[in-house]
Amino acid sequence: MGKLAYFLTLMLLATAVQVSFGASGYVNLGTSAPPTTIGPFSVTPFNTAPQSAIPDFTTVTSIPGDPRGGTLTSSAGLNKRTVPGSWAT
Repeated sequence: MGKLAYFLTLMLLATAVQVSFGASGYVNLGTSAPPTTIGPFSVTPFNTAPQSAIPDFTTVTSIPGDPRGGTLTSSAGLNKRTVPGSWAT
């Protein structure tokens, strides 16, 4: 195998292999309000005031009140429910 073919084979393999790292775990949060931390991660609640203007059972693709500022968006439609009125548990 020539040097060029060897080099191209190595480059092809290097671009085909990707490494990703992530953390996953399971914590049973029950049906009460979420805690302020889950393991080492902080949980920041959304501002629910702008969400109260959206009627229950409405399908939305944007959720106002993102704690980082702006609006959280979804490509799939999400059905808005409010505890305890339209979502019991």
